[in-house]
Amino acid sequence: MTTPWDAIFASMQWGRYPSEMVVREVMGFLPRLRIDQLEALDLGCGAGAHAALLAENGFQVVAVDSSAEALKQADATCFTRSVQVMVQLVRADYIAAWQHLHGKRYNVVLDWLSLTHAPPSKVVEVAKRTVEDHLAAPGRYILGVFGTQTDPAALEGRPPVVRWSDLDLADLGQSLSIAALGRGGSTTTRYHLEEQIYTRTGRRVQIWCLVIEND
Repeated sequence: MTTPWDAIFASMQWGRYPSEMVVREVMGFLPRLRIDQLEALDLGCGAGAHAALLAENGFQVVAVDSSAEALKQADATCFTRSVQVMVQLVRADYIAAWQHLHGKRYNVVLDWLSLTHAPPSKVVEVAKRTVEDHLAAPGRYILGVFGTQTDPAALEGRPPVVRWSDLDLADLGQSLSIAALGRGGSTTTRYHLEEQIYTRTGRRVQIWCLVIEND
């Protein structure tokens, strides 16, 4: 069964390179992990840039996407970077992906600009369940969403996108912190905003990065 994302990935060169924000979060967390704690989950993996980044740094990665075309590109990305053996590709609507994950926990859980396409109530539901069921300790959950000042024209070609304010993100962070604390231990929540200007078009893009960290 095809999805709208199949046509998008077949026609556009998206997600070829990892986000600098994701690179910083992953590389900043890596020194805290032992060799037996390098397990990562990439939800909405797209063309596989982040999955390959994680694998290149020693993680065993489960990369989930609902688009067969995206997974085809992700496989090619991992092959080019010589990390295919480190990455398991799973075709699934990751809003319901937990039925494919069998309760496994991961030290890094990444959702970069994927869940931002869901209604806010669904984002809260899915993100809470992900943190509760799949974030290990130590673990870092990294969520990327578009900010309110993003130029709608910069999002052309995507399915509908929800743009988040700082207050919305703070509320989400509080909900996820409570979900993480329910498992015991200590939890840190932080979020920050970065802005990009597309040089060729002058279009403005804001991206929020929300991080939930289990100690």
